[in-house]
Amino acid sequence: MLRSERIENVAADCVYFKGDQPCQPHAHGGHTCRCALYRPLSKRVLFVQLSSPAEVIASSAILFRMKDDDPNIKITYLTAWPELLPTIVDEPLKFNAANLKRVEFNAFDNAYNLDMSLEACAIFNGINAENKNGFFFQNNRSAPLDDAAQGIYLNKLFPKLSNKNVSLVRNIFQLCNVEYNMEMPFLKKTIAGDAKDIAITTATDPDNPTMKSWTPALFARLTDILYNNGYNPTILGTAETYIKDSYIASNSQGSYPGPLTIREMMDQIKSASTVISFAQWTTQLSWAMGKEVIHVQGQIQKGQTEKIRRLTIVTPLIDISKSDAIDTILPENVADIILAGERNKIENKNPNEVSIH
Repeated sequence: MLRSERIENVAADCVYFKGDQPCQPHAHGGHTCRCALYRPLSKRVLFVQLSSPAEVIASSAILFRMKDDDPNIKITYLTAWPELLPTIVDEPLKFNAANLKRVEFNAFDNAYNLDMSLEACAIFNGINAENKNGFFFQNNRSAPLDDAAQGIYLNKLFPKLSNKNVSLVRNIFQLCNVEYNMEMPFLKKTIAGDAKDIAITTATDPDNPTMKSWTPALFARLTDILYNNGYNPTILGTAETYIKDSYIASNSQGSYPGPLTIREMMDQIKSASTVISFAQWTTQLSWAMGKEVIHVQGQIQKGQTEKIRRLTIVTPLIDISKSDAIDTILPENVADIILAGERNKIENKNPNEVSIH
C-alpha cells in the first residue's frame, strides 16, 4: 500500500468498491480512492429468483430501468442462473451456501423476491432490508408481502381462473412497485444470423415440470421438414434432454452439438435467425437476444397463432391443460410459419402484452 493510502481513506461507499479485490478503475487505470471516477453509492438493491430462469431473463427489463433512473444504485441478484443476467448487475450471485451467507449478512435499502417457491420465501425472511416487496414465508407457506403481490400470487395459485394474460415483465414491475412503460427484456446485441439457420430448443421449464412436450419423433419430423426445404436446423438441449436429443439427431437430418450449458446454448442461439421453443425460459432468452421466436403451446386463446413483433405464439386446438393438447400442434403447422414467411408479417404491438406461461 502507498504511504498516502490509509484505511480511513478507502471509499467503501463507491459504486466500484468491491471490498475483497481491486476495483475496476484501479485495475484498469491505476486510480485510487476519491479519484475522478468516484461515484458515491446511492442505494443497495437485492433481487431473489431461484426457481424460474424465464423470470430471471424477464427481470432484465426492470434492471435496466432502475439503472437508467439511478446509475449509482448497486444491484445484487441471487439466482440459480447468474449467466442469464445482463452485465449491468453489479453482483450476480450463484445460489449456494456461501453466497446465501453473503446476502444474509449484508444490508439492503430495497429487496425484491420475485419467487413464490418456499425456499426463496424462507430465505427472503432472513434478508435485512429497509423495504421489501414480493413474497415471503408465513405459516409454512409462501405469501404476498403487499397488495401489489396479491393479484400475482392468486394468479399463480389458480392460473385456470385468470381471465387475462399479463406478461412476466409487467408482473415484475408490479411486484417492485415501479410504473411499467412497455420496457422489454434485453440481454445483449447479437449477430442477425443466417436466414436459413433455425434453432430448435427441446428444453423444458424447471418450474413447470408437468408441462408436456413433443415426442422425439415429432421433433425429428419437424427437423426433416425444415432440412428438406433448404434450412439448417440445429437441435439445442441440455444434459436433462440428452436422451431425447440423441434420438432426434440420429433419426433426422438436423445437426446436434451435444448437451449444452446455458451459456453454450446462448452462443448457439447467437448464430440462428429463428428459434423454435417449447419452454418459457428458452423463449424469453431468444427473444431478449433479439431473435425471431416461435413459441409452441403458449397459453392464449386455443387454436390460434398470434404474432407480436419478433414473437409468434402457436397454441393447441384444445385446452392446454389437457394432457394431449400438445399433440394437436403438428410439425407441419410449425414449419408452415417459417415456410410461408409469416414471421415477417409482424403486427405493430408490444411483445410484453402477451404472456408466455
